Amino acid sequence: LTNHFDVRILAESANTLQSSPPGEIFRLQRRSSYRVEVPHGCHVSFRSNNKLHIGMTVKNVSALGMLFSSQKPVELPQTGIQDIALSIPARESGDILAGWQQKKVSQGEIVRTFHDRQLGIVYYGVAFRSKRKEEDELTRYIRQRERELLFKGLPT
Repeated sequence: LTNHFDVRILAESANTLQSSPPGEIFRLQRRSSYRVEVPHGCHVSFRSNNKLHIGMTVKNVSALGMLFSSQKPVELPQTGIQDIALSIPARESGDILAGWQQKKVSQGEIVRTFHDRQLGIVYYGVAFRSKRKEEDELTRYIRQRERELLFKGLPT
């Protein structure tokens, strides 16, 4: 992730530069697939070693993977997870009755795990091993979500 911005130099000395505040900050994300934060309340369910895991909190998603969390550590094999079902709002709105939709991915692999000790949360990074149709569906959602965030003026 790279941020850049334009400023005007107001004063300089041997070891200090004073500048105007930036008017705009530009963010460049170098990933093969763009990742977006998901709305609060999104969750994921999946199978691992014939055990169903439900209600894990999704933090962000891309067409090729996701980051989700759990309050308690979950024993997950590096070999993979199956039958992934992402529950996301059917459309962005304040109306809770707007409904939810599921985006399904047949398989994924846990590629990283880290613990936020301050919040007491364990995060899991998943790389999807999806079929072309599944990837296309996720890409459509990512683009829709990016437009929503841009329209709101929130950072993406």
